Amino acid sequence: MFLLCSGIFAQSPLTLDDIVERSKSYNKQLAISRYQLEKAVNTRDNVWSYIYPKVSGSFNYNWQRLDNTDAPAAPGFSAANSDPVTSQALAFTGSASLGISSALYAGIRTQYLAYEIEEIAFEATAEEIEKQVRKFYFDILLLKESLELFQKRYEQAQELLSSTQASFDNGFVSEIELLQVRLRADGLKLAIERQESLYNQQLQDYLTLVGFERGFEVDMVERIADYSVNEDILNTVASSRSVSIYQRSDVRITEQRMKVNASTRTTSILQLLPLINVSYSYTGVTNGIEDAFNFDDSYYTDNQTFSVGLQWTLSELFPLSTPLTSIINSGITDDELEESLVSQIETAENTIDNLIREIERELKTLEEQSSTIELNQQLYDRTLEAYNDGTRTYDMLRQTEIDLLIQEQNFLSTQVTLIKKAFDLAHEANILFTDAYVKTN
Repeated sequence: MFLLCSGIFAQSPLTLDDIVERSKSYNKQLAISRYQLEKAVNTRDNVWSYIYPKVSGSFNYNWQRLDNTDAPAAPGFSAANSDPVTSQALAFTGSASLGISSALYAGIRTQYLAYEIEEIAFEATAEEIEKQVRKFYFDILLLKESLELFQKRYEQAQELLSSTQASFDNGFVSEIELLQVRLRADGLKLAIERQESLYNQQLQDYLTLVGFERGFEVDMVERIADYSVNEDILNTVASSRSVSIYQRSDVRITEQRMKVNASTRTTSILQLLPLINVSYSYTGVTNGIEDAFNFDDSYYTDNQTFSVGLQWTLSELFPLSTPLTSIINSGITDDELEESLVSQIETAENTIDNLIREIERELKTLEEQSSTIELNQQLYDRTLEAYNDGTRTYDMLRQTEIDLLIQEQNFLSTQVTLIKKAFDLAHEANILFTDAYVKTN
């Protein structure tokens, strides 16, 4: 019924490292992003087909029956006679043309730069998913250990109920006091059931996120206390913040878009220049009465053409033409992207500063909570002794027990909050997630 006897701990042990590695292969959102990146690779490689020559060919076979025997003889025909005659002909035409333009090669470079944006975006998705997986892991641990706290308090309540029942049987306590102790135990029992249901639901959602089937049974072998924030990260981030910010995915994407925009502008400028067209065509025809596949010189004729031309679309030099408008708009886009880059850097700096302050504040809070728990534990132990001696009421004992439980839960929550903020800081400052914490066990 309760966590400690639940079958969910009967199977595979999992650690944070295990789950992070698995999520890289089985997370569905990451798999979708990987497919999108594969399509982007194909699109990038396809741009080389733009420089292929246009090649075409045609093959025709013609058969003709001639019933007019009075008609004069023609090349490839017998002289007029009384019998019908037939004519067969084969014709082949092949052509190839190639447009040579520097704008074409500039466009290919633009496509490659655009692909690099997709690569960075995929890396950003992978980093975001890893951050979510790591933070969710500690949310699960918090639910698990909070449930254990309730279980521990329930066991203490059961022991207290037994001793109070004995005192009641001996006439040392009133029935009202016995009912109060029983209600507290029943209340903890209901709280455990609700907490266990929430834990199991969240655990299954988490396992699905990292690629397990629902219903898969695991053992979360690690504890929150096994991890602590690496306080050195605060100094590291503060000293190298300006460098690390420029390695952020959003900043890199904006910088890459600036390169794409510059390349697009270059392409538009080159489109104003003439285009060189090179073409070649070949046509061959053979005629014969009995056999069209007769390539004797008397029946076969061919024609070849080679040309080189210069094509210049002068209308593209007119005001408001597409290339000129694209050049003007690219300048506006440059200004837009520069403003966006400045805004991203300022936002990142503010976010990092806020996270550092929040982590420092939570570290102090954690120290205070640790001291408060020690004092509350001592108060609870002495109040319990006094209650057993009959010098304290149950109301006083219950209040100290509730205060201690709240303090223990708050302490766990602060520990998890610290770890999660450290992950946020690592993500914002573009440093390794593993540098955000120290594993103490």
